Amino acid sequence: MNDLFQFFIRAGKFSFWILFSFLFLSSETVENGFVNAENKDGVYPMISAMSDVDEALAIPMVFEMNDIASKNGRLYTTLELMMNNADKRENVMGILVSMSSADTTNLLKKYTVRPNAESFLQDFKGVFGFVNVDDLGEKPFFAYNGTFTVNEYNGLSMSGDIHIQFQNFEGQIIQVKRKFTAVKKEVETYENMLAKR
Repeated sequence: MNDLFQFFIRAGKFSFWILFSFLFLSSETVENGFVNAENKDGVYPMISAMSDVDEALAIPMVFEMNDIASKNGRLYTTLELMMNNADKRENVMGILVSMSSADTTNLLKKYTVRPNAESFLQDFKGVFGFVNVDDLGEKPFFAYNGTFTVNEYNGLSMSGDIHIQFQNFEGQIIQVKRKFTAVKKEVETYENMLAKR
């Protein structure tokens, strides 16, 4: 029962950050996409303990793909790469790639972060990402520069490279440069949860 409770708490936290980021990116634009992101000197501080961040994000990954229709009736496909929630950890990273459904015939390519997207909910094409590492505090980091590359894909697994800089609302930056391998996410059913107990 305790494991089930923890599962729902973690799922709720993950859902909150996803919802918060959707709402943030769909509101009116702010210069550079962030509030108070730039110092007087125009310099962004970089988090120095990169090995700690890399280690915290060395968690197995899963992906899922969904087709959605925009308000204009255009069909888009989203590829969502996320940490495997079976590993009950607080450190999370998620990457969402949105593309026209016509572009899904060849997923093997480089996708670019669009830092100044005016809205995530209206015909967004590009990469959105976030990182939340407990050791760096309560403030999440959002992707603002970089690329996400899919090198291999077979329907059940994919691999590639992540080269993305993430920035929080205070202007701090972390850089994630890593190779990834992800498997297709299992659909979590009540029966599967009971079987794992």
